Amino acid sequence: VTEADRAADRLLQDMLLAQRPDYGWLSEETVDNPIRLERERVWIVDPIDGTRSFIAGHPEFAVSIGLAVNGEITVGVIANPATDEYFYAIKGGGAWADSPAHGTVRERIEVSTKEDLNDARLAASRSEIKAGEFEPFQGELHIMPTGSTAYKMARVATGAADIFLSRGPKSEWDIAAGDLIVHEAGGCVCDLRGERIRYNRADTQVHGILASNRNLKQRALGLVDRLF
Repeated sequence: VTEADRAADRLLQDMLLAQRPDYGWLSEETVDNPIRLERERVWIVDPIDGTRSFIAGHPEFAVSIGLAVNGEITVGVIANPATDEYFYAIKGGGAWADSPAHGTVRERIEVSTKEDLNDARLAASRSEIKAGEFEPFQGELHIMPTGSTAYKMARVATGAADIFLSRGPKSEWDIAAGDLIVHEAGGCVCDLRGERIRYNRADTQVHGILASNRNLKQRALGLVDRLF
C-alpha cells in the first residue's frame, strides 16, 4: 500500500459520500464498517487497483468504483490515469469508453465475438504467469500479461482480450465496477462455478473469477478443470 492509495481513498470518500452521505462504503483502504450491510446502496471502491504496476511504472493500474444496490452493481467506472482511458456503465445503458488522449470521446464498447479457444487472448497477471498458472495453455491461448484486475476486465469489455481468468482470491472492490461494465458490453462475469456474484456481503472475498464473452464462457470454465 502506498500513500497514493490512501490519498486516493480519502479523495474518493470526500467526493462520493459528500454527495450521498446515506450510502455505505466498502474500500480496500478503509477499515471495514459492518454498518454498510444495513445500507441499500453501497459504494465499492479500489482507489488504486494494480498497486504493483503503479509502483513499477507499468501503465496498467486503475481507479475502480462500483455502486451496489441491494447486492447488485448498477453503476461502474474504471479509470486508467496513466493511459487516459475511462470505462463506465449504468445498468441497462450499455458500456462506454472515453480516451481523450487518442481523440476518442464516448465510444460504445462490446466484447469480442470469438467462439473458440484456439489463440484466444487471455489477460493474466504477471505473478500468476510467473508462478506457472497458465503453462498448460502455452501454444493454445495467447497469454497477455496485464496488471490490475479492474483493467483486465475493462480490456475484456472492449474486446481487446477475450478472457480474463484467475484462480486467486479477489475482493469485491477488485471486480465490482468491471462486473457491470463487462455485462453491459455483452459479456459475462462469474465465479469459477459459473455463478453470478453478489455484492456488499459480510465476506468480501471471491475465490476465483472469470470474465469473457458469452460464446467462450463454458469453454473458459473448462480451462479451470484443467488447472486442478
